Amino acid sequence: MEKKFLDVFPNLKLKENLLEWADMLRITRVSCNAAKTRVWVRVVSDRWIHKKYIIALEEEIRKQCFPGMNMVITIIERFLLSEQYTPENFYGLYRSSMELELKNFSILEFNLFKRAEVSFPEPDVFHMVLPDTIIAKEKSELLIEYLQKVFCERAGMNLKAEVEYQEPKESKYRRNAELQIQQEVEQVLKNAGKTGVMEAEAGIQEKHGSQNVQDPGTLSAMDAGGFENRNKKGTVPKDAKKMEKTADVSGTEKKSWNADKKYPKNDYRGSYRKDPNPDVVYGRDFEGDTLTLESISGEMGEVQIRGQVVSVEQREIRNEKTILMFPFTDFTDTIMIKMFLRNEQVPEVTEHIKKGAFLKIKGVTTIDRYDSELTIGSISGIKKIGDFTVKRMDTSPQKRVELHCHTKMSDMDGVTDAKALVKRAYSWGHKAIAITDHGVVQAFCDADHMLKPDDDFKVIYGCEIYLVDDTKTIATNVKGQDLDSDFVVFDIETTGFNPDKCKIIEIGAVKIKDGVIVDRFSEFVNPKVPIPYRITELTSITDDMVIDAPVIEE
Repeated sequence: MEKKFLDVFPNLKLKENLLEWADMLRITRVSCNAAKTRVWVRVVSDRWIHKKYIIALEEEIRKQCFPGMNMVITIIERFLLSEQYTPENFYGLYRSSMELELKNFSILEFNLFKRAEVSFPEPDVFHMVLPDTIIAKEKSELLIEYLQKVFCERAGMNLKAEVEYQEPKESKYRRNAELQIQQEVEQVLKNAGKTGVMEAEAGIQEKHGSQNVQDPGTLSAMDAGGFENRNKKGTVPKDAKKMEKTADVSGTEKKSWNADKKYPKNDYRGSYRKDPNPDVVYGRDFEGDTLTLESISGEMGEVQIRGQVVSVEQREIRNEKTILMFPFTDFTDTIMIKMFLRNEQVPEVTEHIKKGAFLKIKGVTTIDRYDSELTIGSISGIKKIGDFTVKRMDTSPQKRVELHCHTKMSDMDGVTDAKALVKRAYSWGHKAIAITDHGVVQAFCDADHMLKPDDDFKVIYGCEIYLVDDTKTIATNVKGQDLDSDFVVFDIETTGFNPDKCKIIEIGAVKIKDGVIVDRFSEFVNPKVPIPYRITELTSITDDMVIDAPVIEE
């Protein structure tokens, strides 16, 4: 069940600009850790929201709701975007948010992302060019993980991230620094060479006199600074040979061990195999007691849980793989399950993992790197189980009749379908139910269609009606215009207020003759770009309304 953000935090005092963004959010879940030091707030929005506003809301909740407490607030946002959004145009709009988030998380990943060259060779392919450095290669996997989180989990898009490494361009500052270092090294070696020659000459003269002193050049090449450790005969010492042999052997052994390593048969190592047990829908069969979700606190290793799938979402990612995400509840708490599947596995797995399914799952508890939220991954087995919940019933011998019931057609009030209400009342043995929405009657049809002619049940149709003051004048700013002649009233709506850059999204016109409309025209226009939030606020036109409309040329 979703609730408005400000309904959950009614006493939160926000500035006007922040209040506007908070009003877009709907909260799906609030949870905290066992130590009561961190709170997660899951929200959804029909519009993308800049990360700076999310961070500001986290801070306001922390200061106003938990004053004086060492509490960390994390808002996990999800955007329900229209089809007008593609990974490319969403990236263009959301990039500054991503940079802000990465900067707060890791300055290394932030700098790497900021300097990356990004392109979209295909609509769902994110191509990223990084410098060919050790840091870039180590951090690129973390960047890809972050991109999948933003595009796949947060924005609900498919994304295949590619990384290309290129030799970094040498800057003049780096070149000058290297030259300076090289000169300093040469000076140190030069000084070390002179010192070695002087010490060698002094030692030889002391032992043999001055007759058999070798050429200083030979000494400096052989002994000065300790760069070549040789004995008097010019051969490599035994210890040095032993060290060289040991290094060679260890390298050979390591390579041979990797090449010859054998894995046992049926070793899963994260792969998928269909178990002979027909109840197993993924991985291997398993037995044992399950834990309740409310008892899981932090990373506890491998656990077994049972529950119901709340919803399922799948997004295709790179390397012919798909990420499957679904909230899972056992009615004591809810946790997010994440699975990485090969594309060919998806149809068979999702046949059983679907909304409302009851499952038993064995996996590993993991803390999300970016949200610090507890999830379950590395799934080794999933089994089908029966519904273990207890149905609620009305056991009263004398049944009641609800005479004032609101459905989801009541704006900002009801949350339930009329069909569900009628079905529940009928199953409990009630004889009737009254539907009385605020100023609307749209729920009447749904309620009526739930009944069969021979059902012993009555729907009472009602409505809460509003009165409007019709004594006020409608026309304003009248200047004596003649309305008896023919004229056309027209209007256009656009994606903004700049006539050079903004697109038309609606055209409407009526022709009036003798005070009567004799002709009319109205058409939505697909602008091929997302409609900004401010324009939707002003015109009530959404992306979904124009997605199938003709373009302006038509």
